[in-house]
Parts: sequence; C-alpha cells; structure tokens
Amino acid sequence: MLAALPPGTTLQQIFSHYWSQIEWMESGKPCNAKAMFENIQEIVRHAISKIYQLHDIGDFGCSRTWMNRTVMDDKVPLSAKLYFFMQHTSHWKCQHGHEFSLPGTQLHPAVKFEQWDIQKFLTLHSKSKVIDLSEYIRDIIPRNSGNGPAGARGSVPVHLEPPVLCPYSSCNSVPSEMTHVYTSWPRFLNFSPPEDALANFPGVSIHMSHNIKIPLTFGADPELESTPCITYQLVGRSVFHKSHYTTDILIPYEGEMQTYHYDDMRIPKNK
Repeated sequence: MLAALPPGTTLQQIFSHYWSQIEWMESGKPCNAKAMFENIQEIVRHAISKIYQLHDIGDFGCSRTWMNRTVMDDKVPLSAKLYFFMQHTSHWKCQHGHEFSLPGTQLHPAVKFEQWDIQKFLTLHSKSKVIDLSEYIRDIIPRNSGNGPAGARGSVPVHLEPPVLCPYSSCNSVPSEMTHVYTSWPRFLNFSPPEDALANFPGVSIHMSHNIKIPLTFGADPELESTPCITYQLVGRSVFHKSHYTTDILIPYEGEMQTYHYDDMRIPKNK
C-alpha cells in the first residue's frame, strides 16, 4: 500500500506513521514515540486547515470528511484511490455485437443507505424491523450521484443510466444496451450513518455483524458454499459529535476481540 502512495502526500504520511506503530508493537516502544505522535498530529492539522481548508487550526471536524480529502488528492493515483473507494463500471453491447466498458467517473467513499433499498428490504422481510446488513447489501443496487427518482434523492441506479453510443467507427455511433455492472470493492469499506435514510421508517434499525459477506453476483446467497464472496471484517466505527469525534476500534487482546474506545477530547482508555 505504501508503495502505491506518492511520497509527501498526507495519505502517505499517515500510512507511514501507522506502519511505524506496527513496527513498535513488534519491537517495543521507541524512546521518540511522543515526538512522532506530535509530528503526525501536526501533519494532519496542517492538511485540514491549510491544504484542504476545511477548519480553523485546532478544529478537526468529522474524520470521514478530511480522510476522504486525503484520498481524493490529485497526486494520489486511481489505483491507490480504489483501496478506499468503490467504483461502478458499466458494460455495454450494441446491436452489431460490439462490447465495451465505461469505468465510472464517480468514486464512492462509503456505502450509502437509500430509502428505496430499505423499503425493498422491508417488503421482502415484512415480519422484521431489524435490517441485517449482510442481507441488505446482498441486493444493494449500484448507484451514482445525480437526480434520482422520487424517494431516492441524489442517487441514480447505474443500470438505469441513459444509453450510450457505440464507440466503434463501423457502427456509425448506434445506441448500445447495458449488459451488466461491475463494482470494484475497496480494501477498506465504509458505511455512511443510516439516520437520514431511516427517518421515514420508525422503529427500524440496522444490525451490523462482525463479518459481512458480499456475493460477487447480484442477489446470490452468500451462505451457500458455492457462492463466491468478498468478506469484510468489522474493525471499528467513528461517531462525530458536533465539535469532536469518538471512535470504537476492535483489537485482539488475550485471544478475544476487545473494544478500544477513543475520545479526541479525553485521554484514550480501554473499554
């Protein structure tokens, strides 16, 4: 991962810092730990306030916001961005049999909960008011930002995008039909808070298990051994509270997973 990041970028410096922390855990705490922590804090403060101009010096804001900016830095190549963001690629075929693909121009930093997808889930599971994230994401519809249909503000299903013209010169630019959508899943998958999407569904909550399986084929059953899946392991959550944020991180401790709770306005402690 470090090799894919341009030296000197904020993202490269953050990952370099955490790589050093891993080495500390393997070799013991170094004598200059305090100085190195202060250095990375200064790097992040400078990026937030000076490079991206998101907040005044001393204010960090929501960690998800400024972390996304470090990934979207123009110096960071697309191959590295795809470690963090999703991308939908549409595949097309014209009436003359020419096939081609169009990588999405939009990158998605997190899975967004959509009202239409929630309504569909509740319709299929009418007896439950608890949405299991693994089941929800099994049938999630790839979407891009835009003017979506009523009830799906700011999102357009990729498979409903307007037809494109065949790029082959022998076709005289005849319209093509979309055959399928390929989603590039990132190494680090994030979920946006569901509160806005759940506003019209009183009593409905979302349950997130420690492991999430995403079938490679839309709608397939991830519980079947024959179904190829991408598996994600829950590692933590970050919650923004107006002027600061708290984070819960799962770490292995004495053979079990324990929660490490961090509040950026308090001294870190174990929970």
